[in-house]
Amino acid sequence: MIQFLSEFISPLNKHFSQFICRIAHTSSQELALASALVSYWTERGHICISLNDFSATPIDECLDFSARIIDKKDRFICPALNKWQEKLTDSGVVGFPGEKKPLILDHSNRLYLYRYYQYEHELSKKLILRSQQDVSNLYISGLSQFMDRLFIGDAFPSGESPQRKAVEIAIKKKLCIVSGGPGTGKTSVAAKIIAALIHVAETPPRIDLTAPTGKAAQRLQESLLHAQKELNCSEEIISAMPNSAMTIHRLLGPVHRSPYFKHNAENPLPSDAVIVDEASMIDLALMHKLTMALRPESRLIILGDKDQLASVDPGSVLGDICLKPSENKKSSLQSSMVFLTKNYRFGELSGIFKAANAVNQGNPTRALEIIEDVSGYPDISWRDIQDIKNIKNVLKDDILYYLTGYLKQKQPYDALMALNTFRILCAVRKGPFGVERFNSYVSEILASKGLIQANKRWYHGRPIMITKNDPTVGLYNGDIGLIFKDKTDQNTLKAFFIGSDDIIKKYLPARLPEHETVFAMTVHKSQGSEFDHVLFVLPNTFSKVLTRELMYTGLTRTRKSIDIWGKQSIFCTAVKNRIHRQSGLSDAIWYD
Repeated sequence: MIQFLSEFISPLNKHFSQFICRIAHTSSQELALASALVSYWTERGHICISLNDFSATPIDECLDFSARIIDKKDRFICPALNKWQEKLTDSGVVGFPGEKKPLILDHSNRLYLYRYYQYEHELSKKLILRSQQDVSNLYISGLSQFMDRLFIGDAFPSGESPQRKAVEIAIKKKLCIVSGGPGTGKTSVAAKIIAALIHVAETPPRIDLTAPTGKAAQRLQESLLHAQKELNCSEEIISAMPNSAMTIHRLLGPVHRSPYFKHNAENPLPSDAVIVDEASMIDLALMHKLTMALRPESRLIILGDKDQLASVDPGSVLGDICLKPSENKKSSLQSSMVFLTKNYRFGELSGIFKAANAVNQGNPTRALEIIEDVSGYPDISWRDIQDIKNIKNVLKDDILYYLTGYLKQKQPYDALMALNTFRILCAVRKGPFGVERFNSYVSEILASKGLIQANKRWYHGRPIMITKNDPTVGLYNGDIGLIFKDKTDQNTLKAFFIGSDDIIKKYLPARLPEHETVFAMTVHKSQGSEFDHVLFVLPNTFSKVLTRELMYTGLTRTRKSIDIWGKQSIFCTAVKNRIHRQSGLSDAIWYD
């Protein structure tokens, strides 16, 4: 059976299956199949597999749809559920919750790798415990008046303001979860939470700001610095607010050449509160390690957009936490959650806002009506692209309009700021409508006008994105920089980046970690970033990565306008295709 599967699963899946059978001293086909499938689906972002879904099912239907076998006469059928359960539990390597065995089968017939069961189980326990704990010994004198000042001019009455509710939860509880789309005021809430935490503390608290990527951490820091200027509170409080953010990895302190961190349950963070942004990007393992590294008395404030793309690595933590399985379910986390829906950036008449909502509701027809209504919604447009014959000529006008500006700048800081007003976002990396091809198109267009020398590896005006963390250099995956002439060093080409302190950093190109040209980037890589103008490119054939969450994320990366290129049939199929990652986290949090 595994030999049959070898055509469709990775060598790692096959070797894992063989290893499990070897330590179990068995050639059981049922065990081999189950271990291969759990490894296969974990690679694809799932935390576990459901034997209920796979039992008595053709094996090819248990694989990713792109690998399914069509017109195959000799199809293998997965075992019946009872037989499968019996063979697994008799193997000696599959345990129940509470046992320490390589695979864990829970009471809902979900099969896990041991470590992922532990991550999920311990995370759910920590979150539930925090949601049930109120903070004692608060300095509450004048708190009501302080809150009134913070929220003066709020669009909601004080008893109905979701933002005010979020701040109150963050003050009184050890867990606060805030979910909302771009422009709903998450950063404003974070700034007010920080101010309120400082106000109620007897001594200035240590508040750490963090995010899953360097770019997201930088944006959190920049946004909070801007939001501080709008706060109606004393200079004493503002001066006590943190002014730097870092990645979760840096906060926890990575141990060299190890999956472990310096800060953990035995050596917790000294933080009084941790505020983590872009939580939709955080995988199960990292969220587990963050929560385990908190002191019992610390607060955890989680900010994110539950509707965005899930993490690259296994898990969909924010989505699972916020997803109520049914109306009759309840959770102690409900009292720690706030959902922001009012949009302060686009307004209800914005095409971007309306189209994003239609996509979230799974209504591609309505979304296309909005996108194509140029007179009614000038901030969003559609261009039907059927083939690639004329694509570079179609692209030329946009490139020359949006990208010549940064090349005219004299200073690298100004050039980087101008560059980051526009970005091409592609749904896929490869193929005629992928990132690699569009980076080539843009380079060729600019080179044809004599604006860049794209025939060289290093040239003035080449935008780059770091693709691998390098703490020794101080550059991290997702950091965007620019190759530019250094006028202070005889016009030597250097790589310039804007640091988290808004100060320019420069490096010799030879010192850079792995990187790539970034006129265009994938939607996945754009998470945590926003641009004034976006060109969003869909492939001309359907791909498994095209999901409702990807469409929504691509649409909401812009602050001002977006043009979407693609086929309407592909767009509609993508909007109807939701990400669903198997896990037991939602069931552990929500109960009858």
